[in-house]
Amino acid sequence: MLGREEFRKIFEDYKSISEPSDKEHIRETDIAGRSISPQKLYGVPVGLMFFEGARRLLDATATIPGLVMVAPDGVVFEGIREFQIV
Repeated sequence: MLGREEFRKIFEDYKSISEPSDKEHIRETDIAGRSISPQKLYGVPVGLMFFEGARRLLDATATIPGLVMVAPDGVVFEGIREFQIV
């Protein structure tokens, strides 16, 4: 199984060959959700949060639609809640 430091190294290696303006990709869903890059490893380390969370989701024996179909303890999904600051 891939360890945390190996995961970080893969990201760092990938970013080292990326264009300077594209070291941490921003997806359309990130823009819509006013989120930061999922490749971020420092500050708010979303990439490392993914690394830790993904292992726990796989261990939970839950269905992850389009990815893992099991006899579910539950179904995993993500949503965006829009709000407006007045």
